[in-house]
Amino acid sequence: MSDDDREKIRPTIDRYAQELERVYEDGTHLMAKRTKKIIDYLEKLDCQTILDVGCGTGRVAVMISKALGIKVDGVDFSREVVKRARNFISQEKANIRIYCEDIVSPSLDSGLRSKVYDAVLCKDVVAAYTLKGKKELITAMLKHVKPKGHLIMNVLSCEKERDLYSESKETYQEVLKEITGKEPYIERMDEEALLIHVELG
Repeated sequence: MSDDDREKIRPTIDRYAQELERVYEDGTHLMAKRTKKIIDYLEKLDCQTILDVGCGTGRVAVMISKALGIKVDGVDFSREVVKRARNFISQEKANIRIYCEDIVSPSLDSGLRSKVYDAVLCKDVVAAYTLKGKKELITAMLKHVKPKGHLIMNVLSCEKERDLYSESKETYQEVLKEITGKEPYIERMDEEALLIHVELG
């Protein structure tokens, strides 16, 4: 992602991260319900290590770590939300590493390692990207999944109207099959979002 593209979506990402803090305190909001569904889904996969891409303020990473008792790392390119994530994780006394990096073009000394995670999760982030950006992001995330691991995405995809760069279920099917060579599992979580799972290997 170019610096210009990153700067264009940074305000959206920062605003979204602030909204999430209020959402998870409530617990009844749609996003909180989606997170619960994702945690239940992850539990069935028996993963021991997860990378949360676009981790925001770290709330989802902490919820997964506590619910499943597994190792979770997070990555986000917004310095502001990474700072808040590290503070939150410290308060929660959670053993989670947070990287401040653009996963599409991480720095050479980022500390992120390839092919080490049982699953890479990207929740409510992908819709902020153009179709070209989505392909770049998915390709970058796959570099961090173990050969027989999993890519899990929760993506905005409205049945009736399009929001941001929301894509249809069929578009995601085509893109993921093109990139991975695998047929993705896709289910509708609610009227605004899809859960997507690609099992590699």
